[in-house]
Amino acid sequence: METILTSVIVAVITGGCSVIAQTAISRSQTQIHVQLTNKRLEDLEKKVDKHNNFMERVAMLEVTKDQFDRSIQEIKDKCRAYD
Repeated sequence: METILTSVIVAVITGGCSVIAQTAISRSQTQIHVQLTNKRLEDLEKKVDKHNNFMERVAMLEVTKDQFDRSIQEIKDKCRAYD
């Protein structure tokens, strides 16, 4: 009877230690995964910011080009008036 009780106690202690070890491993893996995910998100945000900045500059260039086109057309019209 005493050996059975000892075996049960050993099994419970072993099982408890296994659960504690698995919990610790799982938490550390989760923390690593969260840190990696956060880093990837930061990198993506930087890429999106660069893209948005580029698109804003393209839009400004289009407006500037339209202004130049109008100015050139006005100059052409004035030149035609002198012909």
